[in-house]
Amino acid sequence: MLCVGRLGGLGARAAALPPRRAGRGSLEAGIRARRVSTSWSPVGAAFNVKPQGSRLDLFGERRGLFGVPELSAPEGFHIAQEKALRKTELLVDRACSTPPGPQTVLIFDELSDSLCRVADLADFVKIAHPEPAFREAAEEACRSIGTMVEKLNTNVDLYQSLQKLLADKKLVDSLDPETRYNIEPSLYCPFFSLGACMEGLNILLNRLLGISLYAEQPAKGEVWSEDVRKLAVVHESEGLLGYIYCDFFQRADKPHQDCHFTIRGGRLKEDGDYQLPVVVLMLNLPRSSRSSPTLLTPSMMENLFHEMGHAMHSMLGRTRYQHVTGTRCPTDFAEVPSILMEYFANDYRVVNQFARHYQTGQPLPKNMVSRLCESKKVCAAADMQLQVFYATLDQIYHGKHPLRNSTTDILKETQEKFYGLPYVPNTAWQLRFSHLVGYGARYYSYLMSRAVASMVWKECFLQDPFNRAAGERYRREMLAHGGGREPMLMVEGMLQKCPSVDDFVSALVSDLDLDFETFLMDSE
Repeated sequence: MLCVGRLGGLGARAAALPPRRAGRGSLEAGIRARRVSTSWSPVGAAFNVKPQGSRLDLFGERRGLFGVPELSAPEGFHIAQEKALRKTELLVDRACSTPPGPQTVLIFDELSDSLCRVADLADFVKIAHPEPAFREAAEEACRSIGTMVEKLNTNVDLYQSLQKLLADKKLVDSLDPETRYNIEPSLYCPFFSLGACMEGLNILLNRLLGISLYAEQPAKGEVWSEDVRKLAVVHESEGLLGYIYCDFFQRADKPHQDCHFTIRGGRLKEDGDYQLPVVVLMLNLPRSSRSSPTLLTPSMMENLFHEMGHAMHSMLGRTRYQHVTGTRCPTDFAEVPSILMEYFANDYRVVNQFARHYQTGQPLPKNMVSRLCESKKVCAAADMQLQVFYATLDQIYHGKHPLRNSTTDILKETQEKFYGLPYVPNTAWQLRFSHLVGYGARYYSYLMSRAVASMVWKECFLQDPFNRAAGERYRREMLAHGGGREPMLMVEGMLQKCPSVDDFVSALVSDLDLDFETFLMDSE
């Protein structure tokens, strides 16, 4: 069963701002003269050339990270956190003295926003900024805000005011609203330059949702590394929806992980304006060379689409409260938009729109895409069985206590029952499997999210991956609500039916069917 999101979303249109267009760049810059000319939109070109101008001035006058004035220097984190803490104290007093009602919820969201605006940003900076001073200041800000959160969690008066509120159900309801197939990555990389992949995302988002990505020149001090790109997300009629900072390239001391960070959550403010979301997408891609742009392997391309799914969840969330916006939703729904994007990334009709050899302009042959899809079926059933085993083990560990045996004995028993490979004696790998702690009985979310994404893909986009009506329904029924609506209701709204347990299982099993993929490729 999907988890329940209690507080509702409120649709709100972003201010209709005119798109800001970046200057056109040349894909051919710095590449040998024998390749053919390929015309990309500005966003595609922006990712295939090095940033223009001198190196990032980390010591001169600057605007501040993400445009926050205080963060023009590491010391600004202390200023920002102190402002947030002072505001928090005032909001706590207001919450405790205000009679339970809609105003209480607004105060709680303002409280959450005040802390998250510092904590979310600091959580990213502490691991990603190249300067130690910034990382240390961000780490201290995280500790300070964390201490305040713990203090709030033990504030009896504060939570009593919230529990009277939640007891009134009518009030709560009113708030809603690769060997076998010879898949050699080097054969594919020339077709997947980073600029080409960004072009593909731009084409897909435009045709599905009426959204365009525009590369903007960040102000001095706004970004933490010279190769970070800033994208404005602009709707064809609603204007600016938010900003994505793309921290895509490898550098010393940068974490080796692909992830999405919320820097500022969207929310409907009391004055009626909508607070536009700001996020960071962090990847670890190779840098361009003197002879070629950054070239992606198929898995890198798929990861890029996956993370952009998270970003669109954040960009298109239009909730009343920031603490339930975008990816701030139940765990078993959070991965649905990102996994759904993987299906688009593996569909030849989508890939054919952008995969071009960076030198010759030749499109990626269909048989290469077919072989790539087939290769992903190798051992896919075993991998799914492994995920079932992990999810079951997680449920048992977090189930009835005290446990009937040691965690290792339970591991052995569960593995022999739910997985084909036998337990290796005298091992205890569960002690190093951090997901079993961090997810806390929610590891099943991976399988649940994949099942939902599979159903949405097959029911809504399989026949036409560029179906605008389905894209609009996807935004309206799923992305717009973040965590402000019960996930099952969002799934029902998208599929226009109530899925059963058998439907979820069938969706996962059908993904293992090689003949299904082959039929799809042959029908094109």
